[in-house]
Amino acid sequence: MANLPYRSPFDRGLLADILKKIHASNPRAVGIDLILDQPSEKEKDDRLIALLEANQDKVFVVYVDQEDGLSKAQFDFENKFLKNVSKAIAVLPKDPNDGIVRHFLVVNQTTAKITPCQ
Repeated sequence: MANLPYRSPFDRGLLADILKKIHASNPRAVGIDLILDQPSEKEKDDRLIALLEANQDKVFVVYVDQEDGLSKAQFDFENKFLKNVSKAIAVLPKDPNDGIVRHFLVVNQTTAKITPCQ
């Protein structure tokens, strides 16, 4: 990460290049655990979204909403950017004392068991 020109938002051109290499190995599925809630460089955004849309049967992007802390502008961008992309909902429970997310939930769809992870 220290060698990247910036950390946030994550370089979408680099992400597109990584996904292209992963896709070449014919994976069953790929999950992207990055919140894509704001624009970056247009050419890189366009490359990434084209790749995501072309591989929506195998690539899933994490999706959050305003209850998870996104502003209206972030939420609107996320919905527009990921309109034609397969999404996976992120569960981000907040600490009831201060509203900070300190863990997430993993749901095993086979057993329906929910496991908190730190």
